[in-house]
Amino acid sequence: MVGAGLTEVITYSLTNEDAYHRLGLAHLLTDKVDLAAPLSEEYKFMRRSMLPSLLEVLNYNYKRGNRELAIFELGRIYQANKAGDLPIQEQVLGLALLGNTDLPSWYDKGRPYDFFDLKGVAELVFEALNLTEVIYEPAGEEELFHPGRSAKVFWQGRLIGHFGELHPQKVADLDFTVPVLLGEINIEQLIGAQQPSLTLRRLQKFPASRKDLAVVLPQEISAAEVTAVITKLAEDYLEDLRLFDQYTGVQVGNGKKSLAFSMLLRHPERTLNDIEIAEILDRVAQGLQVQFGAELRK
Repeated sequence: MVGAGLTEVITYSLTNEDAYHRLGLAHLLTDKVDLAAPLSEEYKFMRRSMLPSLLEVLNYNYKRGNRELAIFELGRIYQANKAGDLPIQEQVLGLALLGNTDLPSWYDKGRPYDFFDLKGVAELVFEALNLTEVIYEPAGEEELFHPGRSAKVFWQGRLIGHFGELHPQKVADLDFTVPVLLGEINIEQLIGAQQPSLTLRRLQKFPASRKDLAVVLPQEISAAEVTAVITKLAEDYLEDLRLFDQYTGVQVGNGKKSLAFSMLLRHPERTLNDIEIAEILDRVAQGLQVQFGAELRK
């Protein structure tokens, strides 16, 4: 996280209900761990999420003129344990971005942090842990996050985190005038996980072929779903796959979108010929048509 430009913070493990109601996280209060003798109303129970604590840090700095922040905290959250006396403790990584990635200058206007900045930080975490097959799904209509700019993260079928841009109404209620992005990853579920071995291979001596594939499909289909199908159908010939364009508008019709992918194809032992490349592309196109009703865009 430090290497990615974030600053570590340490916040209190004790909190209060107001912070959770403000963020739309009141559902977490049903199994909170209350203190038997709290010192004040402000610190009544053990935190259930890292996000209210991080938002408090952002708010404190913002009101004092520090309006470009990228912070993280690695700490514990607590949940009441109905099966025993001791609470359930989980190690969680909290992330928060505020304002611009860079301050405006004479040569650059600067750019505010967005959803993909936070997603990139999360991907660094998974890369460092050597995790593969991490899946991102839209978070849907959550009170906390901006609709369409948030995601839930799954690994091996388990929900391990969520992140996104703070909902515009929350931003206004908290008197922010710049983008606020929050996220947390449950590190507890990843500790001790079976990691795939790193495999090194020689530089390829046979040339690759880069081909573009653009498809029109229903708007609710995510790029991740399309990527999974392409990867499966292109088999071992697919060396790299990148989404480089997304378009919605009159040219593709209502309720639809166009996704354009760049595919790098290579045979490990010889050069792929035009017929073989055409067969791979045709197999992928037919698979997308069957799976999603996708049409090739010329």
